[in-house]
Amino acid sequence: MYYIILLWLAIVLLMEFMLRRSRTGRKLVGIGTNERTAMLSGVNVSAFRIRIYGFSGLCSSTFGVLVLGNVHSVYLDVGNQYLFPSVVVCAIGGVSLSGGGGSYVAVLGGALVYTFLQSFLITLNMNEPWRKVVFGLILIVVLLVYSRNKR
Repeated sequence: MYYIILLWLAIVLLMEFMLRRSRTGRKLVGIGTNERTAMLSGVNVSAFRIRIYGFSGLCSSTFGVLVLGNVHSVYLDVGNQYLFPSVVVCAIGGVSLSGGGGSYVAVLGGALVYTFLQSFLITLNMNEPWRKVVFGLILIVVLLVYSRNKR
């Protein structure tokens, strides 16, 4: 069990290092923050975007196969159960949903907060639709706070 936590922390540290210290990570954050500034800095935005989307597709297909191996059946909405929680985790973690801002370590914190709240709501015997309502309200509040801070 402890190996999973250590592996997760190693991946988080590796991703944070890659985003902050590598040239590819800085290009990715730069394009997400301000595409025009990245282009004026000498980044070929179109070519880089194609490579990143290709890599994203490779990662998505790989993890899709892993999810299908775990579920043992194929249906069209196999990954939809992960969509809403991933948006809520990113918003809680401070990732700008319009692009550019955020930290991988902050998303780790968002995932921990989400997991704690999910466990707390299950302990209160709250059923799934009401938990989604609670997380939807949390998402709305977080987005309102972030939009107010931008002004």
